Amino acid sequence: MDLSIEQRIELDHLLLQREAAYARVHRAEAEIQKIFGGDYPLPPPPEEVASGGKNSGGRKAAAKKVARKVAPKLRPLDYDEIAYRVAFLQRGRTVQEDHVDRKALQSLLKSGAAGRVLVSIDILRSGGDVVERVYEPEG
Repeated sequence: MDLSIEQRIELDHLLLQREAAYARVHRAEAEIQKIFGGDYPLPPPPEEVASGGKNSGGRKAAAKKVARKVAPKLRPLDYDEIAYRVAFLQRGRTVQEDHVDRKALQSLLKSGAAGRVLVSIDILRSGGDVVERVYEPEG
């Protein structure tokens, strides 16, 4: 199979989403088994979910939307700046992380950071003061 770089990135992103979904299902099923103390007879997934059902066209539209999502380009830190503060939504909560390596952060953002929605990126100077907001979603 001969794929372009964009197609390969889209494929990798979708495979990561698929793997994360399987992991969530596995955790949920393990919790159910814990609650009932053993082999609870879990029903198979609904046919529409397992086969893609009537909404398979929606999956293509979602895949195209994912492909268009581009990570923000970050500028290098100046001599008096110490880190990038990234805020994102994860499981309905806003979480912040500080990153000092621009290239590693850029790779993380390109990967889609499974299950996370990027909220903002700020540049910090020593002491934690925000120098500049370099990313905020449009809208």
